[in-house]
Formats: sequence, structure tokens, C-alpha cells
Amino acid sequence: MSAVVASEPPPAKEATPAAGAGMSKAASIEVCGVDGERTYLQNLRCGGDKAPTFERAGSVGPRSEVKTKEDEEAVMQQILSTKALKPGEKDFHTIDEYDVVCGGKTVKIYLDMYHCPEPKTRLAPPGFTVKGQKQ
Repeated sequence: MSAVVASEPPPAKEATPAAGAGMSKAASIEVCGVDGERTYLQNLRCGGDKAPTFERAGSVGPRSEVKTKEDEEAVMQQILSTKALKPGEKDFHTIDEYDVVCGGKTVKIYLDMYHCPEPKTRLAPPGFTVKGQKQ
């Protein structure tokens, strides 16, 4: 008889915008300002090209977890700066959560409004499209 050895499951991958866009703080959809949030949500489509309804649920804290003194310093620099983040730089922007309703089903979608000038993202959360995008 061979013994079965239990192994730990592989660590969960951190969500990226390409994998589950808008479905977590880490995978927040990047827009520019409050107007960018509204415009993005107004262009979001449920199945059948129907526009969802949406309501801001509130801010849910920084996109990346603040773990070190260096992270704390980076938070302050990002708050005080209007510069775009460098490739690979941790994003500590405050994330907004929206309740988006399609056909009676509510989905929480996360947006990061501190990416100006507007990145004009075409990313859509699973089950959604962005107006003008083929389904």
C-alpha cells in the first residue's frame, strides 16, 4: 500500500486586470477621476447589450496592502503626486466599490480613479462588455 501525502494547495495568484478585471481591489479597473468612473460604468453592458444600474458603495482602502515603512512612504508620495506610476510600482491608490445590477443580479466592481490621463480601458469584468466592444 502506498501512503497518500497531503500537500498544500498552490498559493492563490493575485488578481490582475486581465484575469477578472474589476472583480477585486488588486484587479481594479483604472479610470481618470469621478467622471471617468461614471463614464466607464455608463458604457458597461450586461448580456444582450443592456446597460446596468449602478451605485457607489464606498471606498474600500488602498489597492495594495501597506506592509512596510517604504510602503507608507510610497503611499504619501502617491497621494501628493499627479505623476503616473512607473511600470512595476505598487499602486496604493484608494479604490471605489460599486454595486452594479444586471437583471436583478448585483456584482461588486472595483475602480481606481487615480490613473490620469484616462487610460481609456476596454477591459470588462466577466459577464460584461464595454459599449462598442464585440460580445
